[in-house]
Amino acid sequence: MDLTLAVCGVQEKNMSNNRSYCMRYFNGVRYCYQNGQLHRIGGPAVDCSSLGGGYGWYQNGRLHRVGGSAIENVYGRNEWWENGELIR
Repeated sequence: MDLTLAVCGVQEKNMSNNRSYCMRYFNGVRYCYQNGQLHRIGGPAVDCSSLGGGYGWYQNGRLHRVGGSAIENVYGRNEWWENGELIR
């Protein structure tokens, strides 16, 4: 299962290059990348709140968040991940 699909209900496009940037699509969904991988420090790399969805915290293409859930959505599904491994 694609976890960005679980957070947003939409599929993200994998962009490969060597720079950091965020893309906001016409529907308001935002994806942040670094070196072609989902990545953001200090906030969610996937933001689907504009669709009534949730957030996904990624670092270096892996779900990762210390001190909170890496997947949050409006349906109460919260998952704790560190370095791409489900811990709770």
